[in-house]
Amino acid sequence: MCLVVGIYITNIINVTKGTGHTVVMFLLLYFLYKENPRKERKDKMLKINTIGLFVNDMNTMVSFYRDVMGMKTDWEGTANAELFSDQFRLIMFSRDDFEAMTSREYSYPKGINGTVELAFDTADFADVDAEYNRIVKAGATPVYPPADQPWGQRTSYVTDPNGNLIEISSFVK
Repeated sequence: MCLVVGIYITNIINVTKGTGHTVVMFLLLYFLYKENPRKERKDKMLKINTIGLFVNDMNTMVSFYRDVMGMKTDWEGTANAELFSDQFRLIMFSRDDFEAMTSREYSYPKGINGTVELAFDTADFADVDAEYNRIVKAGATPVYPPADQPWGQRTSYVTDPNGNLIEISSFVK
C-alpha cells in the first residue's frame, strides 16, 4: 500500500508542478505511520496504574494516607490496603506478610527512602505552603520546605511514617 500511495503522490507532484508539498508529505507520513508494525506494540504496551508500598505497620500507614493525605479507602484491617486519589491507586501490603507469601527475605531502606517519591499536586503555590504545614503538623517528617524551583514549580518534601518521600507541589502561581 505504501508503494501505491508513494506512486500516487509522485504523480500528484508531477501534475501540480510541486505545489501542495506539505499536504503530500503529510499524507505520505500518515500512511507510513498507519502501516507501521510498531504501532500495534504501542497499543499493547503495559500501563502503570498503581504504586505499591511494603510497610512496617498497616494501621499507621493506612491512617496516614487516609487521614493526613486525604486518600479514600474502605480498608478494614485486611492484609492489603487499597487507597485512591482521583484515578491514582496506592496499594499497601505488610512487609512480613509479603515475605511469608513469597518465601523470601527482602532488604528495605532505613531512614529516608530516596529511591521513590509519591507526588501530590496542589491547586497553586499558596496551597503548597498550606498543605506542607498541615501535613507536618499532622505528623509527617519535614524534609524540604516549600521553595520555588527554576523550572517553574513550587515544591516541598516530607516523609510518611515509613520514610517514603512525599512531594507536595504545584506549577500554578
